[in-house]
Amino acid sequence: MLCAALKRRTGENLFEYLTPRLFEPLGMENIECFRLPDGIEMGGAGSRLKTEDMARFILFVSRHGKWEGKQLLNAEWFDMASANQISTISPANNADNPDWRCGYGFQFWMCTPKGVYRGDGKNGQYCIVCPDQDAVIAITSHEEFNLQGILDCVWESILPQL
Repeated sequence: MLCAALKRRTGENLFEYLTPRLFEPLGMENIECFRLPDGIEMGGAGSRLKTEDMARFILFVSRHGKWEGKQLLNAEWFDMASANQISTISPANNADNPDWRCGYGFQFWMCTPKGVYRGDGKNGQYCIVCPDQDAVIAITSHEEFNLQGILDCVWESILPQL
């Protein structure tokens, strides 16, 4: 709905709008977004980008909207987006998937390690922010269905090394 409102207001699709304001300053190229039958971009899902661009984006998020000394987006928004805004404890998020029971911000999931949060993509695409370690992790997978297993591997093998 927001993508349709943006198109009506500006005449641009979401990614056309974001390219000069966000993607170009971050050095991100060739980003695509799935379009709905009416031609409006989906917005909240269906984006395709390289792992390097995922890493750039999540680094930008970890820096609260600052890139190369310029504040591109409101820093306070990132504080709210990366904080638990919505409880995700439900029967659908069972005990076998503890990282889906930690809460949800604005497009970001809270994680079992304290302070860590992530953005998720289809079948195992992750952008993870580890604030205490001053680190970000970008992961791309192909048709992975053990999503918790990927995160468990990060928590058990990568995070302790940071």
